[in-house]
Amino acid sequence: FTGVIGMSNAVPLEETAGHYLTYFPTYLLSSDPRMNRSENQVLGEFWPAFERMFPDFDRADVVDVSVNRAPVVQPLQVIGYSKRVPTVETRHPSLFVMNTSQFVGGTLNNNEVVGAVNSFFDGPGSSLIGVKE
Repeated sequence: FTGVIGMSNAVPLEETAGHYLTYFPTYLLSSDPRMNRSENQVLGEFWPAFERMFPDFDRADVVDVSVNRAPVVQPLQVIGYSKRVPTVETRHPSLFVMNTSQFVGGTLNNNEVVGAVNSFFDGPGSSLIGVKE
């Protein structure tokens, strides 16, 4: 894996029943044969590496594990794309769309996503604050 990303600063423990949410990203080309490894094969490589980093870690403390694959992660932006970036607003006044096609001049990372969400709630989504599903 290329990183260990703890999400508890972005997702409060109250929202995860006191459990910590951690990501272990690996970036591969969609044609890389490692994309087809089984979950057990992936974990067979990840666990020992993580345990070398954190020797006191106990696998028994893990509640759930999921291996996710995304062959396409971030849109490729063409020349002039910054003039055509989709807005979060749609024709319907209560429907908003936010996705990675709106991230221009940055990379798809947690800071970018959190910044976009905060910007949305500071701007067009400010009227939605406090609304419960």
